[in-house]
Amino acid sequence: GRGGFQTRPYEGHIRLDALLFGETQSRVVISASKTFMDELNQLAKRLSVPLSRIGIVRGDDLKIGEWIRMDVDEIERFWKTAIPNAMR
Repeated sequence: GRGGFQTRPYEGHIRLDALLFGETQSRVVISASKTFMDELNQLAKRLSVPLSRIGIVRGDDLKIGEWIRMDVDEIERFWKTAIPNAMR
């Protein structure tokens, strides 16, 4: 597998549908090694950019709380075949 992603428990105030599928601007997801977390936090603070740790990279599936769990290879297959399948 390529490496999955597992979220931390969600404790925010945004509705679940808006959290998962919302199209608000300025959301960026990055992956960083634990060794760079202090530096990343300092940079975000210096630039006044909100920063939240939402999960960890591990396993072979994408797991978002108890709502979504899919194999990363299956997700890639759906992504690569979406347009050809829609054109049939």
